[in-house]
Amino acid sequence: MSKKSRHITIALLVLSLIIITISAIVINGFFTKENRKREIQEQANILKDMPEEKTSQIGEVKEENTKKIAEISVPKENTEKVNTKKEVKNDTKNVTKKNTTNLKSNTSNEKSNQSKEISSRSGSVKTNKNTVNTTKKTTVTKTQNTKKSTNKTSTNNDANNGLSSKYKGHTTIGRIQIPKTGVNLYILKNQTVEGMEIASCLIYNTGELNKSGNNVIVAHNYRNGKLFSNNNKLKVGDKIYITTLDGKKVTYTIYKKFVTTPEDVSFYKRETNGPEITLSTCSNDEKTRIIILAK
Repeated sequence: MSKKSRHITIALLVLSLIIITISAIVINGFFTKENRKREIQEQANILKDMPEEKTSQIGEVKEENTKKIAEISVPKENTEKVNTKKEVKNDTKNVTKKNTTNLKSNTSNEKSNQSKEISSRSGSVKTNKNTVNTTKKTTVTKTQNTKKSTNKTSTNNDANNGLSSKYKGHTTIGRIQIPKTGVNLYILKNQTVEGMEIASCLIYNTGELNKSGNNVIVAHNYRNGKLFSNNNKLKVGDKIYITTLDGKKVTYTIYKKFVTTPEDVSFYKRETNGPEITLSTCSNDEKTRIIILAK
């Protein structure tokens, strides 16, 4: 390539750079002017929404902003534009500082009020907790005292009278225990629908329990291991224990077991040479009765 061509190429490059630079300056100036207009307009809108107590300041700012917008809209010398921009910024800073100060003051007051409210609530919560704890302690103490009293009463009943004469509102005459099937039930004096649901009942007797004659004791077969549901597992030779209210405990030994109809009561009035018991409960199908004799 010749020297002349090189010079022309370099000249074209330099010219291109100059054109690009000028274009950038023009475009930047245009957008800078628009941004200034928008910024001042936004500040004017903000000042419109401020409280009435700043009316004088708002008026001044509005006038200044109007002048500045007008000045920016009409091209002037660069020195005047720079001064206008500085004045607007200073005025805006002053207004913003005042607003910020007021906001901080309001925020601190709100925080103070919230702190007081939280403190009062904390105090009430602590008071409530103390009250609850005191109530719990009182309740626990009462419960413990009640348990102690109950234990003492039970001990006195067992020591003095053998058993309690009342069970869930029903009069009792003693207790039946069958170790093989885990039975441990009160014997109620009278057979009632309610009593049969919670215990065994004396249905017939020819003498006094644990002293003489035959005492027939009945209970439901619940088929779930409760009351007399496991009497079908008992065999001749198994032991049954009867304790009366006076604390006397007598051991009975099973000597006969059979199944009969619900109408059969022939074994009720049998002759005995001493105290005997008869246990009666229905079979699983409820069509027959399982009878156990012990003496």
